Amino acid sequence: MLRSVALVPVLAPPTLDEVACEPLTPEAIARLADVDVESASDAEVVALMADWGRVRAYADGQIARAVLVLRERARPAS
Repeated sequence: MLRSVALVPVLAPPTLDEVACEPLTPEAIARLADVDVESASDAEVVALMADWGRVRAYADGQIARAVLVLRERARPAS
């Protein structure tokens, strides 16, 4: 079965719609950083701010995960 594949130029910055629908991964964060804010509409800038809020929550979760790992390592062995 053939599937259609969208071809995106490699050097083109991603659109906000492309990034907003992606699962939040380190790669998606890198793509979000490549979005051209200067050429975005006001609505797109607001959406971009919301997406960066998602990144902040993701980062907070990663920090909490690292703290838990250190806490487990600090516990004396039974």
